[in-house]
Amino acid sequence: MKTGAASDSTDFEPMRIPMRNTMRANLGSNIVAALLAGLGVATPALAATPVFVSTTGSDAATAACPANLIGTLACPAASIAKGVALASPGGEVRVAAGHYTGPLQLRDGVTIVGGYASKFEGFKQLSLDELKSLSGKEQDYQGHTRLSAGKGDDRVVVASGIKTKTALRNMVLFGPDLAGKSGRSSYVIVAQDSTALQLDSVKLVAGHGEAGMAGEAGAKAAATCTHGGGGGWTRQVNQRVTKGSCMPQMGAGDDICNDGTFQYCSSDNGNPGDADSLPGLGGTPGTAGHNDFCLSTAYGPPDGPIGTNGNPGKAGLTGLAGKAGADRAGAFKLTGGVLEWEARITGGPGARGMAGDGGGGGGAGGGRHGTFTFFTLSYTQCDIKIMQGGPGGAGGEGGCGGEGGKGGGAGGASFGLVFKDAKVFSTNVAILKAEGGVGGVGGAGGAGKAGSPGAEGKPGDTYTCRGYTYNAGAGAKGGDGSEGGSGGGGAGGNGGPSVALALIGNSTHEAQGLFHVDAGRGGIGGDGGNAAGAIHGDSGEAGLNAGTQQFKLLGTK
Repeated sequence: MKTGAASDSTDFEPMRIPMRNTMRANLGSNIVAALLAGLGVATPALAATPVFVSTTGSDAATAACPANLIGTLACPAASIAKGVALASPGGEVRVAAGHYTGPLQLRDGVTIVGGYASKFEGFKQLSLDELKSLSGKEQDYQGHTRLSAGKGDDRVVVASGIKTKTALRNMVLFGPDLAGKSGRSSYVIVAQDSTALQLDSVKLVAGHGEAGMAGEAGAKAAATCTHGGGGGWTRQVNQRVTKGSCMPQMGAGDDICNDGTFQYCSSDNGNPGDADSLPGLGGTPGTAGHNDFCLSTAYGPPDGPIGTNGNPGKAGLTGLAGKAGADRAGAFKLTGGVLEWEARITGGPGARGMAGDGGGGGGAGGGRHGTFTFFTLSYTQCDIKIMQGGPGGAGGEGGCGGEGGKGGGAGGASFGLVFKDAKVFSTNVAILKAEGGVGGVGGAGGAGKAGSPGAEGKPGDTYTCRGYTYNAGAGAKGGDGSEGGSGGGGAGGNGGPSVALALIGNSTHEAQGLFHVDAGRGGIGGDGGNAAGAIHGDSGEAGLNAGTQQFKLLGTK
C-alpha cells in the first residue's frame, strides 16, 4: 500500500549502490563462491541484500512487481515496517526521503538507514545544524526521511528484546501531539529489555502530552440531614373538679385551694435543633408564654400569652477545598507488556459541606388557670378550670451539605527517549522537547440542600363561662432549618512532565559526538474547581521539566 506524499525534491550527494538483479542475489558472486568452495578455499559470508523503501513504492503485489520482488531496488516497499519484515537477519533497510507513518517495531539485527534519494542514486546526511535546530516543523526537514506515529498511536518507534546490533540512522522522528483530555502520554522511542540498540544521526521532535481529565462536579445535596427541635408543650396538670373555697394567688401560676391541692398551668419552652452531628446545638428554641394569669374574676381577663418563635438554624459551612497532588514525576507501569507513564496522584477532592442546623422548636403558649367566682347571699362558690396553652411548632430540618468536587487528572507526559532495562549507544542525536499536558480542571463543589420551614404552633384551649370566652396562649412557630454548605472544589491536576531521556530499571545511555536537548517544559497545572458560594480548589502544580530523569517501575522495589 502506498503511504505518504511523493518523494522530496532536494540535492543529494551522488553515491554508488551495487545493482542487484530482481531475485536479490548476485549471480556472479554465487558462481565465484561455488568455484572457490570446490577448490577447498574458505570464503567470507556474503552481506545480506538490502531492502529498499520509498514513498513511491508499494507494499502490495502488482503485475509489474510480484510479491517476490517487493523491497528490491526495482520494486521498493512503501512502508518502513514492510521493509523491516522483508529484511534478512543482519540486513539493512534503505529508506528514501519522504514522510512515513508508524508505529515502527524494530527487529533484532536489522538496521534502518534513511536519507536516500527517490531512486537511491544519492544520499543526504542530517547536518549538525539541522540536528540542533529549534524547528519542530516537518517542512523544515524536506529531503530527509521523516517518521511519525500513526493515527491514534502514542509512540513512534518501539524496540524490545534487541540483543544483536540494531541501528536506526539518519532520520527525523516526530512524536504525536495528543489533543484529547484523558491524560495520555506521547513517546518518540521506547526501548525495553534491549542491549544492542544504536542511534546514529537521529533527530527526535517530541510531541505534546494530552490534557488531564476534568474532575467531576460534586453532587448537589438532595435531602435534609439535621432534625429541628421539638415544640414546647404545656405540662401535665392535676385538674381539680370539685367545688370549694380557693384563695386566688395574684400573679402566680397556681391557686391554693382549701383542700391543699395545687392546680398547675405552666408551659414549656421549645427544644433546640440539631447541628451537623451535634444533637441539640442547632437553632435556639422559642420560650413559652408566661403563666401568670390566675385571676379571681368572672370578667374576661386577658388571654394567655403566646409563646415566642423558635430561631432558625445557622447555615452549614462550606467544605474545604481539595489540595494539589505532591508527586510531579509519576512512575511507569507495564500493562500487557506495554510500557506507559502514570501520574499516580490526581488533584485532591473537595470536602463535603456541613449540614445546616435544624431550627429551634417554638415555645408553647401560656395556659389559663381561671378561678370563676359566683356571689350569693350566703356563700362563695369557686368553679376552677385549667386550660392548656397550645404546643409550639417543631423546628425545620437543616439541609445536607453538598458533595465536594473531584480532583482533576494529571496531564500526560512528553518523552523523547524511554529506556527500560536497556543499553543504548548514540552518535549525534538531538531531542527537541515539547510540553507536557495541561492538568485537568478540578470539579466544582455541589450546592447544599435548602432547609425545611418550621411548623406552625397550635392554638390553646378555650373556655366559655357566663358569656365570656377565655383563651389559653397559642404555641409559637418553630424556627426554619437552614441550608447545607456547598462542597469544596476539587484541586486541579498537575501538569504532565516533559523529559528528554527517561531511564527505568537497569538502563544506560552511552553518547558519542552530539547529544543535544532543547526547549520543552512541564505542563501547566489545572485550575481548581469553582462554584458560586464554594471554596475554590487548589490549582495543580506545573509538571516536571528534566533532561534526564530516573523513574520507578510500579510493582518493583
